Amino acid sequence: MKKYILAALFCILAAGTVFISLKAREIEPAQIDMGKIAVTNNPETNASSATTTETGAIAQTNESETKEKININGDGSADSETQITEQERAAADPMETEMVKLADLSTNVITNEKVSLSVPFIIEIPDGTWTGYWKNACEEASMSMVNQYYRGVASVSRAASKNLMIPLFTYQNSIWGSNADSNATRTAKIINNNLDYTATIVDNPTIEQIKNELRAGRPVISFHYAKNLYNPSHRFRVDGSYFHVMVISGFDDATREFITEDPGAENGLDYRYKYDTLMSTLGDFDYTTHKVDGPARVIFTTQYLLAKAEGGSRIYLVQNNIKQYICRPDLFVKHGWKWSKVRTVNKDWLSSLASGPTICE
Repeated sequence: MKKYILAALFCILAAGTVFISLKAREIEPAQIDMGKIAVTNNPETNASSATTTETGAIAQTNESETKEKININGDGSADSETQITEQERAAADPMETEMVKLADLSTNVITNEKVSLSVPFIIEIPDGTWTGYWKNACEEASMSMVNQYYRGVASVSRAASKNLMIPLFTYQNSIWGSNADSNATRTAKIINNNLDYTATIVDNPTIEQIKNELRAGRPVISFHYAKNLYNPSHRFRVDGSYFHVMVISGFDDATREFITEDPGAENGLDYRYKYDTLMSTLGDFDYTTHKVDGPARVIFTTQYLLAKAEGGSRIYLVQNNIKQYICRPDLFVKHGWKWSKVRTVNKDWLSSLASGPTICE
């Protein structure tokens, strides 16, 4: 009887051994397949270690190293030696390293961005003396600079600048009885009724909003309390308002500066002011207090020019440096255009502009 019982026990043990062996054989191929998938997903990391990965050695080694490093404290936190540095993470994941490089590259591109529009410089004292109209001509000089820019003019002589500004003085005197200290509202009205672009007043602009205008090729007219610009070339009465107007024509992120055309300085061509300086001095003139205590304010500009080439007869509407041929004279009445606002411009400049749809309606 004992003999039969021993034989039965022997059979049960043998069967158990075979079952365990078979289960081990089922698991092992699955582990190897996962290792191969890892190699496929990350070829650069695993190329040199493909052989050991297939044997499962790397997974075992990493697991053991992790267990050795982790030392859970009584409060459940881990010792500082378990913290992974950025270098270790990058070394473990080449893809992450490349993402970091791309992010750094993107940051550098933005940081070093520079825009500089070719706005022709006009000083507010073309005769070199602070007398008559020219004591308060920064508004007219700024408006004229932007106007010539939108007409494709590269430079303006001092004699020519006087001829551009005098009609603006006359217009203001006829409406307000004065041409001094034209605030943003008056300046916008002068532009929209007399010049070859439109003006939109913007209160409390951000640096990025101004940059976006410049990126689009549109100069910005800005209004300031000039005392805090700290420009040694400026001349203001000590008891005056220090109201000043100029043109923002570009920016340089590398130095965090706006590029301006400052008509109040002999060296005002492409004069630079730090972002913080220019933004902190923005302010409009208040006719009640006669001080620059109005809101931070600028004028965004948009080209709107009726033009014909020198020696030509075809008339175009030019917006955003795209010209559209006006096919019939009666369209002037329909669109409210004035023949007196048709400008004769440089033939080569007009020819260089892209053509848009013909206007026949």
